[in-house]
Amino acid sequence: GVLVEPQPDLAAFLVTMRKTAKVFPVACTSPDNAGQMMSLHVDGARSGLDRDRMAPGSQAAYTIAVPTRTLDSVLEEAQAPIDLLSVDVEGHELEVLSGFDFQRWQPLLLLIEDHVGTLQTHRFLKARGYRLIRRFGNNGWYVSSESKAKASAGDRFEILRKYYLALP
Repeated sequence: GVLVEPQPDLAAFLVTMRKTAKVFPVACTSPDNAGQMMSLHVDGARSGLDRDRMAPGSQAAYTIAVPTRTLDSVLEEAQAPIDLLSVDVEGHELEVLSGFDFQRWQPLLLLIEDHVGTLQTHRFLKARGYRLIRRFGNNGWYVSSESKAKASAGDRFEILRKYYLALP
């Protein structure tokens, strides 16, 4: 696998625990911000580049400066095909996904953490040819619009409720 972890201590831990994985000790962001040092707000194992968009209840204990790259640049260096892309970046999803070439990589499954405060991420993925087939926890599961995978009746209800009706 290819793992991106901006917290230096967690990245070092991943290197020791995931012997066959390629670990990148950076934060992924948009092409406009890539290459810069940015502030990472740390709340234990959770961290985010934008403190105001972190998961509800997060309280950043401290901030560190971390290098940034686009997701494309990380994947190019890793030289790894991808079937699954999981993005959990505490509210920075659109920035990360803007630095990802969907046509080039064509993952079979996208797991995107999304607290669904807005439909921006959902609409962004739909515009790139992906459709939502499952909502599990805080994650939306997206597959190519051409995939034969189907959402169950329960999943369709959960998607309707969370993304379109905004019920608790």
